[in-house]
Amino acid sequence: MRQGAEVFYKCRFQTAPALELADPLWRIVVLVRTWLCGRHATMSADDDVWRTRVRDGGQCSSDSGDVRIRSVMCENEEGGGFSWACRVEEIDEGDNDPVTGGRFAGRTWTTEIGYRESGDDRRGEMGILVSCYNEPRFIGRVKSPGIPIVPDLVYLITGAADLRCGVAGIPADRLVFEIGGTNPEHSASKFWSLVTAADRTYPIVYVGTDWTGWLALDPDELNRAIFPNALICNPADADAERRLMVTQPAAVRCEWHGVSVFPPTGKPIVRENGFDGDAIESIRDNDREQGVSHTLWGEDTPDPVIVMIRRALAEDVSFYEGGGLITVEKLGRELAERASRRKVAETRMRLDAALADAKESQVTLNRLRREREERRSGGEADADGDDLVTSLTGEVTRLEREVDDALDLAGKAEDARLAVATELADARRELSDLSRQLGDYRRGDGPQAAAHTEALLTYDLPAMLSASTKRENAAVDATLVAFFARRYEDRIHVVAGALKGCITRPALLWQGMLCMCTAVYGIYARGNGSGNAEDRLKQDPSVPARFELAMSEGPNTNRNPRLVKLRQVSYEGRTVDITPHLKVGRGADSMDTLRIYYGWDAVDNRLVIGHIGTHLLNDTSLNGRF
Repeated sequence: MRQGAEVFYKCRFQTAPALELADPLWRIVVLVRTWLCGRHATMSADDDVWRTRVRDGGQCSSDSGDVRIRSVMCENEEGGGFSWACRVEEIDEGDNDPVTGGRFAGRTWTTEIGYRESGDDRRGEMGILVSCYNEPRFIGRVKSPGIPIVPDLVYLITGAADLRCGVAGIPADRLVFEIGGTNPEHSASKFWSLVTAADRTYPIVYVGTDWTGWLALDPDELNRAIFPNALICNPADADAERRLMVTQPAAVRCEWHGVSVFPPTGKPIVRENGFDGDAIESIRDNDREQGVSHTLWGEDTPDPVIVMIRRALAEDVSFYEGGGLITVEKLGRELAERASRRKVAETRMRLDAALADAKESQVTLNRLRREREERRSGGEADADGDDLVTSLTGEVTRLEREVDDALDLAGKAEDARLAVATELADARRELSDLSRQLGDYRRGDGPQAAAHTEALLTYDLPAMLSASTKRENAAVDATLVAFFARRYEDRIHVVAGALKGCITRPALLWQGMLCMCTAVYGIYARGNGSGNAEDRLKQDPSVPARFELAMSEGPNTNRNPRLVKLRQVSYEGRTVDITPHLKVGRGADSMDTLRIYYGWDAVDNRLVIGHIGTHLLNDTSLNGRF
């Protein structure tokens, strides 16, 4: 969840998919697609997009850019199964505000979906968290918070019959029931056994009758606000309520003429676990007279007691063993750690294989030598037999060839072992040298850093930064970019030809490259770009206010294969998308505008800069609308 966002809703439940359901995760993804496409007309419903970019992990967005989706798939290393996380961001730019004549603050609704599936029975654990984030540093009015309801997505998923969703073994459609009647599962004793169970992981809300004989709350209305986070029970009639009173355990407190909440077993005991009918009416009267709910929501205002229970129960929604909702960032870190561990393991395997080959060859060599000596001893004892001598001579020759082959094999194995050991030693030395060089660069020490810095820090530097012609700008810009590429070579890589056509003033380019190597790099290096990069750059006090990040292009540009290809560069054999760009200035290219197009390479943890200076051709410039 984004820092500073407000939690609107969260829930946790389990799935026990039907045997005929081949791919439960794809079923969930289809339901997410149904939910989103029903809310946003420009969201693609293409199966291939949702399979390859959402189910299998990746990114996609709506044509209008008001929806962004990112997901990560992480297979379990042991025992089968997998974990999957998906983040959906719905961006509201802010409607017109009739009071101020401007607009309301923009708002981003973020839905985090976490899913973990076991490898054996395909049972799943699912968590959903919805949060709201208002546009930062906006001077103006903010829209009223949303009415506390259960998101439609939750009903879509829990209502899918083939997913068979539930809470701790209770089907999702049976979380509201009456105590009493003929069903033994709804008896008073059964209710108290649930309340006192030592392993209960979900809350129970008991809704009793008030002094007039009516239920203190509408159980169905309460369920529509807290579903599926609690089991809601109420007496079927007066006889059922009397049986509950008679069988009540001595250690359990219950408000008979009101509402009682029993938190999950093991949770800290609260001072009040409910209210009687008089207290409930007082809460409602106070809200009508002094509360702000009616001002915010009008006739749709929910019962304030239900809002209070919803807030309290949200604290009992804990996600999975080990804590925390499965998120895109967590799975991304897990995959990066696995890749690092795998690389170390592969190097160790190569070394172990070389050592094993050497040992096996040595054993073979010793055995052959021993057999040769035994045969030679036997040959000397039977030297009088010519036939035997001839036979043994041939055998000795054969064995000597085998010994030579074994020696060659042992030598090759030893060479392989030494090669791996040398490679590891070289890698360690290279890492040490690079670390030392990096420290030198940071401090300005070392012959290379000093030479490179001295080439720039001359008496001509002020004149260089104040160059005022396009020809002068191009030459000085090349010097500055080369300086930053060497100075921060562990953070950025500048693709050959990236400066083609650059006419930006050197002073502005200096600021832009410094911003890329520090603030922009920091956004990606901490959590691989977690959160909203545009907002994070705006919130950095060290960055001049005129610098902005743009993470995407318009829908017409994205649909043009030629323009998309311009935003792809090759780096270390990998294709990097350089659509994101740092920008200063608007309109046509000039000496006072700057664009730096880049992409993040998660393998080397570097910013790959593919174009510096002017706009890359887009739909607007292609059609001459600048």
